[in-house]
Amino acid sequence: MDHVLFVVCLVIGAQTLRALLLRATGFTVGHSVTLSLGFFGFVPSGAWFVPAVETGIAISIIFAAAAAFMSFKDNARSEVTMVLLTTLIGLLHGLGFSFVLHKILQVTSPNIWQSLLAFNLGVELGQVAIILALWPALIMCRRVNSSLWMSLRVGLAGGCAAIACFWTFQRVAEVYSTLA
Repeated sequence: MDHVLFVVCLVIGAQTLRALLLRATGFTVGHSVTLSLGFFGFVPSGAWFVPAVETGIAISIIFAAAAAFMSFKDNARSEVTMVLLTTLIGLLHGLGFSFVLHKILQVTSPNIWQSLLAFNLGVELGQVAIILALWPALIMCRRVNSSLWMSLRVGLAGGCAAIACFWTFQRVAEVYSTLA
């Protein structure tokens, strides 16, 4: 669900198709890298690490929702910043994916690279499906009625942020319990 909410915020925060494609690509690159690194164990192994990453993912959704609320300057500098931030957030989300993958697949499994690629492609197909479902609907709303478009953006971002806030509190408690 974390990934879905983040991608929804990514879509509603992009003002142009180019911006959306650049952000989605940055996010994909980021999470693809750490999905592999995390799966193969190139991350800390402390009990605190997984809940800390999950907390960071929830906070990243809050950030993406807040960015979707804000008015954007349509300039290259702010877009480069958003793409870089989205790529960094992708690194965090990739670690979350690696924890899930580690539960369903062992590093010593046969055809591990094909399985890793298939998992990552499945994640990407899900991401593309969300974008293809949401982006045209938002563009249509914007063309028909700009206040409806704004209401949808605010409602979706607010809902995503509210869920992510709840998750943040839960996950901070998990981090605390592993450290206590």
